[in-house]
Amino acid sequence: MSYPLKLRDLTHLAGFSAFLGAGVGSMIGRSSPRMERLWVRVIYAIAKRSKRVQSATQDNLRTCFPDKTAEEINTLADLATREVARSVVETFKVWFPRRSRCEPCSNVEYHGLEHFEAALSKDRGILLLNCHFGSLDLNGSFFGRLNRRGRRLIGVYRRPSNPYADKVLRHARTSVCDRAIPINQPRAILAELKAGSIVWIAPDLEASGPRAVFVDFFGVPASTTTWPSRIAAMSNAVVLPVRHTRLCDGYNFAYEFLAPFKAFPSGNDAKDARRFNKYIEHVIEQKPEMYWWCIKRFKHRPAPAAGDV
Repeated sequence: MSYPLKLRDLTHLAGFSAFLGAGVGSMIGRSSPRMERLWVRVIYAIAKRSKRVQSATQDNLRTCFPDKTAEEINTLADLATREVARSVVETFKVWFPRRSRCEPCSNVEYHGLEHFEAALSKDRGILLLNCHFGSLDLNGSFFGRLNRRGRRLIGVYRRPSNPYADKVLRHARTSVCDRAIPINQPRAILAELKAGSIVWIAPDLEASGPRAVFVDFFGVPASTTTWPSRIAAMSNAVVLPVRHTRLCDGYNFAYEFLAPFKAFPSGNDAKDARRFNKYIEHVIEQKPEMYWWCIKRFKHRPAPAAGDV
């Protein structure tokens, strides 16, 4: 059931930006295919001129692909920026569809369903692992079409600092799942997993604090969360990685379930975090421009080893 949202929830001054964002998002979501292409070009142009977006994209790509030439990095950065623009439009098409099924996600082929069926056959919760690859909400809408045999689908997200933006986000995301839970509410997430729910997470953003470890991401130490292995240990959930990929025509997609992680958690947080990063690398290598390189991945650096200058 969708999280309720009323206009008066956003009429406060502090809620104006959320109101404006929801209005623009609704306009994009309900646009025709022709206008949709125009919106992609507009958002691409804005992102292309954003120094913050381009700087993060270029820095991440140069760090992860040191063997690429400057020209190759620029080309990949441009493709990634276009893909982000398309992903933003696709997200709004999921949040605010013109009809019950939004047009850009109407064609999808599924692979690896045997892994999902095997996970459903177990009397355990399912931890659905994803990453910031294309539109997360489009990914969720693909999964939401499958028969879950009565199991609840739970989306985990990072709560925005603006409470009004949070209201809009929860309202939008519960259109494709039964409940949206902030990642800083582990007890609620754990309770859902123990009750047999399917919990969808994308914990590939840079982490910080005592629960993060530095492990390789494309050969470079990256601050990585240990959250998936810890929640899996407490819930005894099946850890099932998934991915979706845009096919060559742009409006058709492939959605794939990969083999579940075995012996996960292993009892070694760093080993588990590296395993998760390897999964992300595997997803990216298939179509690197679809990853959200505009999100800074290497802000935190490991402390220098003893004796280093």
